[in-house]
Order: sequence, then structure tokens, then C-alpha cells
Amino acid sequence: MGVNLTIDHGNTRAKIGLWISGEDIPLSMTAVDRLDVSSIEAILRDVVIDHAIYCSVAGRDVDIIDLLEQRCGDVIEMTHRTTVPLKVAYSTPETLGPDRLAAAIGARYLMGDDMQDLLVVDLGTAVTYDVVSADQCYLGGNIAPGITMRLHALNSYTARLPIVPVNGETPVWGHDTTTALRSGAVHGVVAEIEYYRQRLGDGCHVILTGGDAPTVMPLLPSYCQFKADLVSLGLRVILDYNTKITSTDRLITH
Repeated sequence: MGVNLTIDHGNTRAKIGLWISGEDIPLSMTAVDRLDVSSIEAILRDVVIDHAIYCSVAGRDVDIIDLLEQRCGDVIEMTHRTTVPLKVAYSTPETLGPDRLAAAIGARYLMGDDMQDLLVVDLGTAVTYDVVSADQCYLGGNIAPGITMRLHALNSYTARLPIVPVNGETPVWGHDTTTALRSGAVHGVVAEIEYYRQRLGDGCHVILTGGDAPTVMPLLPSYCQFKADLVSLGLRVILDYNTKITSTDRLITH
């Protein structure tokens, strides 16, 4: 089997994944703070790539697209026009972040034959909440400030509140300014997740991903599942779907 490439270029970091076609666990997953041609070439030095998919919310990099087309004849640039294995009900698909849709597809794939409503929470620079219905339709979702953004905003828009790191003690009620700020940001996100799940009903599954997910997970009930690199998995599923890999047969077609 050939090796496929996924690139998830986020707001602050990029993840470069190498996959055996149809496999759910990557051969490698490399995170870089700066995505450029040299960082990709270093990973692909001795690798032959059959198919590649590039997803960016940080702007289109023509040099990266050119490199991928040189190294691989079959390259998909993830946009709202990309064929995906979900119905999409978003009224303005051209404005939908491709990473949000990829995460939703990755989460739907993880659930297999368990057809329940699905809430996908990506805790990164922003927190995104996305909903996939039981009949496998992407319905949309909400965007809120991420935990670090909330803490920085409190410092920026007040005269005396300090910058507080995300990691640390998070009591329900802060006992000093540091814990009050941190707990307000972290437990605020926890409350949002609980609220959205209640609106979807008890049968709803919740899958978390993103850099701040490990901070939030211990504060949530056991119905929440964590999956690292969910966007990359979704990109792998989309790539396989477009290259006719049978491992995606359990997802809906349209």
C-alpha cells in the first residue's frame, strides 16, 4: 500500500501526517510552529507519496502547493468545493473553516455504526463547537474564544489583572486572583460544553480535540471522548474517500 500525506495548517501550529492508505493510525505525526517548504521536505526526504491533502486556515501558501504537486501527482486542496462523505447544511459553505469540517468528519468516522447526534469540540486558539446529526449531516456550530485568548483578553482589557498560564490549579471557585482567572476561563469552557450537550439531548456523543482538551477533559463527565489529531484523521478520511478507499464505506455518500 502507498503512503498518503495530510497537512493541517492551523492558526498557531501545523501538523504533517503520513498514513498508510486506509489505516487509522498514522505512520508519523509531526507538529511544527512554522510550516514552510523546508519543514515539509525534511519529513518527506525518503518517502514516496501517493496522495496528499492540504488544509489551511492560515492562508493559501502557493509554494507548498507547488511542492506537493511536484512530489505527488494527486493533491487535494481542502476547500468548500471538496467532495466529502457528509451532507453539509451550512448556509455559507465558502466561509466554513475546512478544519472544522474535517474534524467533524473524523469524529463521525470514529463513531462507526453508532448513529447518534455528535458534538465535536476543538479547543485551540478558538473553541469551535460543531454538530453532526444522527442522519450524518453537518449542521453547523459555534465559535468562541479559546482558553488562552480569554486569559489574554482579561489582561488586555483591564488595568490590573495579570497574565495567567492555562495549566495549573483550577478549583471551582478561585481562592486568589490567579486561580480565579484560570478557573473562570477553564470552567467557562466546561460549562459551554455541558450546555451544548444538554441542548442536543442525552444520547449525544461528545468528542474533544485540540491543544487545551487535556486541560478540560478531567473536569467533564465520562461521556466525553478525547481524540488527538482529529482534524488530521478527518483529512485522511476525506483523502481516502476521494481516492475510492473502501475503509470509508460506513460513511454516507451523496
